[in-house]
Amino acid sequence: MGKFVSLLLNVSWDSWDIGPVVYVLTSPWTRAQYMGSSPRGIYIRWAEHIRTVKVKGLGVCPRLYRWLQMIGIGQYLSVPLVNGVTSVQSAELVIVKNFSPILNYRRSMRQHARNSRPGRIKRRGKRISDTDVGLVKVRVIGGQWSDSVLSLLRQAVLLNKMKLFIEFSAGNLWPDGWPLLRRCFGVTLVKLGSLRVPLKDAKSMLQKGGVWELGPILFTTNRRAIHKGQLKLHLLQPWRRRLLRFEPVSLFVRWFKGSREFFGKQTRAVPKGILARAIKCRTGIDVRHGLVVKLRYDHRVDSTKVHAVVLRMLSRSTLPQAVAGLLKRKIRFVWRKNVPVSGYFRTVQKLGKMSDDWVCSCHLEPGWEHSGLHVMTRIGGIPGIHDLLRNSRNVSRVLPKHGFLELGKQIVRIASNLRSSYVVEKRELEGCWNLRLVVEDDYYLTFLNQWFLRLKPFLCIPIDRNTADTLVVCLVLYRHYLHMSFTWNSSFRAVSCGEDEVLFQMREVFLDLNLLMLGKWDAGGRFGEAYVLPKHKDLSRWRPISPTCAEPTKLASSRVATALNALLFALPANTGFNLKAVMHFLPGILAMDRDFRQRYYHDLVTASFDVKDMFVSLPHAEVIRAIDEITAYYDNKGWKGVQVAKRGKKA
Repeated sequence: MGKFVSLLLNVSWDSWDIGPVVYVLTSPWTRAQYMGSSPRGIYIRWAEHIRTVKVKGLGVCPRLYRWLQMIGIGQYLSVPLVNGVTSVQSAELVIVKNFSPILNYRRSMRQHARNSRPGRIKRRGKRISDTDVGLVKVRVIGGQWSDSVLSLLRQAVLLNKMKLFIEFSAGNLWPDGWPLLRRCFGVTLVKLGSLRVPLKDAKSMLQKGGVWELGPILFTTNRRAIHKGQLKLHLLQPWRRRLLRFEPVSLFVRWFKGSREFFGKQTRAVPKGILARAIKCRTGIDVRHGLVVKLRYDHRVDSTKVHAVVLRMLSRSTLPQAVAGLLKRKIRFVWRKNVPVSGYFRTVQKLGKMSDDWVCSCHLEPGWEHSGLHVMTRIGGIPGIHDLLRNSRNVSRVLPKHGFLELGKQIVRIASNLRSSYVVEKRELEGCWNLRLVVEDDYYLTFLNQWFLRLKPFLCIPIDRNTADTLVVCLVLYRHYLHMSFTWNSSFRAVSCGEDEVLFQMREVFLDLNLLMLGKWDAGGRFGEAYVLPKHKDLSRWRPISPTCAEPTKLASSRVATALNALLFALPANTGFNLKAVMHFLPGILAMDRDFRQRYYHDLVTASFDVKDMFVSLPHAEVIRAIDEITAYYDNKGWKGVQVAKRGKKA
């Protein structure tokens, strides 16, 4: 509230209803606020808000009007914050940036910004005090108030005025932005009596308000602006690009820095791409990517010491000094994900890559729970198991020897790219690690490695796709359940030919039946590896999984499934229970009960099946017969086909 009160002190209450004005829509009953600006008065703008809410419009800020239509505009009042400024849009932008009202936020609630909240150190530098918060206004003695210090000083430079007596109002918000003002007129002296301070060091003094003498007024030319003009000339005249091979690399680096002066992101990308390719042809280094050090995340690694090692390598490199100076500011670290606990287990995905046979090793662990003669137990039921291994999503720490080896490979890779003669010694690599923590973790990692060796002869698979819980099972027992679900199942037909031959035969049938009109054949499609997963409630029951996400006929199959669903949903409601949602099941049961009572039915035979088992238990011939019955039903009604959308699931 203190921030608003300090801003209200800047309002000229004699003409606050005339405009232009920056206002806030606030309420004593809710924290949601909106800040806006208008070249007209506050009365006219408030009437526009009321009219938009009454007609249920969305205006230029849909989030604001949806909120007002829901909570009621009578809960809000409009309060002016700043008026009488020359640039009302810049004043609004500065105030919104510092107060962050929730109704001004344009991103939807589902689109969360990644890393939107800065760190504590960055927030400390941008912290605003609760006192003396306001918009900094300036005026020449005897003139009118203005909210742009930069335009006032630029006008003085154009008129060849060397000094000005300027009155500043107290405040913390600079509409022009203090970094831009400091860069353009940072060497201009600010005088008050015997006190002489450069403008770049006088921010806190000027924010207190008062009359100050500025002079001599010196405009600092930005080198990047000069380089921007030279670069723009080469972009407008393509024939000059052929002369780039005669220019020094240092000029390319200066132009690369000058491309930051272009306004649009796409506009900056064009010259940066041209110059980056020219620098890469000369030096072999891509300056756009910089130097990237990729390491597995470890809290024992000191990134500042790794950065110092890379800087010493740059100092010994044969690169031009300008390129080396640019790369010093483009060193970044990329922390890669560590391998979870499940990555050290023998999983279903690794089973097909193993070269050994399906050997039973259950005699090695007689104390574990068995199913018959073979091991089958939850990993949490193993006696003495470490808590880290109970959840397969847990991430173990990196072994020190692996961390040293990976860091050494990254250093060697960067040294070869830089053509550096700097030799990194072993003690420098060890200095990048906290050795005290390494000694503490030796016993911990050795203990885990023993468990990984004990679990290696067995298969570790998730239970019902829940990777937090893992089942440890013998390979022979898993092969038995795999045969029961697929090989010995009458719903599947075993073939002796290879995958390539089956795909070739499928493609011939696909083309002969002219099914390309349903969807194209994916030439890179393959069959997925079939596997089985145990059920959570009963480990003796297994659920078969046969992935079809990469099948060549995936597009055509999905469109056929969409058409069949449309036919099923178009059937009369009293002929089945094909539901779009589970919530529709109870109303359907009640309607069926009323229908049976009207028909005086007394007996009802029911049967229930597991929907996951039905996909592999239903005979293929019965499925084809059911589809023929549905199509015959609609043929008798005179239907010709189902129109399916090319995108989406509408039909």
